[in-house]
This record gives sequence, structure tokens and C-alpha cells, in this order.
Amino acid sequence: MSIVRQVELARIVAARMVGRVRADDVAHDVAVVLLEWPWYTWGDAAVSTMAEEFARAALEHEARHVPLRQRW
Repeated sequence: MSIVRQVELARIVAARMVGRVRADDVAHDVAVVLLEWPWYTWGDAAVSTMAEEFARAALEHEARHVPLRQRW
């Protein structure tokens, strides 16, 4: 599988969780990780899981940094 296809898969998975705009950031983070390790060893399931974890982390980060006034 090519790295371009893997990054697009990450973008699709992330878009389901955080929306299309923030999915680009998640896909970028996945691309950085894939470029540091032999990308050809990563399967679809591993890339999807990584994208889900990065998207989940982005949501948690956002939740921690929302002012109290906006939470109510």
C-alpha cells in the first residue's frame, strides 16, 4: 500500500470523528509517523487505529482547553 493511500485512509477515519477540517491535521500526524518507520509494513488496520487514536487525542485536548463558560 502506498503512503499516499495510507494518509488518505487516515484522513477518512479521522473525518468521521473530528470533522473534515481537523482530519487534515490528524492525517498530517499520521504521515509524520509513517515517514519515520518503514511505511510499507503498516496495514490498513494499523493506520486506521493510529488515526482513531490521534483523533481521540485531539478531541480530549480540545475538551481540556475549552473555557468553562463555553462548556455550559
